[in-house]
Amino acid sequence: MEYHNELIETMPKLTSQLNPKTLEAGQSPARSGRPEEIRGLLTRSGLAQAAQKFAGQQRDWNDFFSEKLAADLLAAIVNFVERDGTLTIHVSSASWAARLRLALPDLADEVRTFRDAVKKVVVKVQPVAASTGART
Repeated sequence: MEYHNELIETMPKLTSQLNPKTLEAGQSPARSGRPEEIRGLLTRSGLAQAAQKFAGQQRDWNDFFSEKLAADLLAAIVNFVERDGTLTIHVSSASWAARLRLALPDLADEVRTFRDAVKKVVVKVQPVAASTGART
């Protein structure tokens, strides 16, 4: 039997740039290009436009209901979500939800006049933790 003393290279060696053993403590692998601003990332992904649209809807609905509801009931509203012909109004507690549900039948025609795409209004309770982002 004959043995070859030649080294057979099966995998290429890592360059020092990619080899984690050659990186010094606290050093990260090199990146190409400059870091991007978050504003640019949000704009390209469409999230900035979606957030602006959502904020505009919040203002519109808040202005609409501010003329029609008592101030304490309006303050209990957490947010409005308009999607697929349904306006969902999130309130802070079940008691406020009940009061709002009693007031809505009188406003149904005005809601449809204000936004003809809205065919249905739903009231939901949004727990405080969900609206503040707190963990429970």
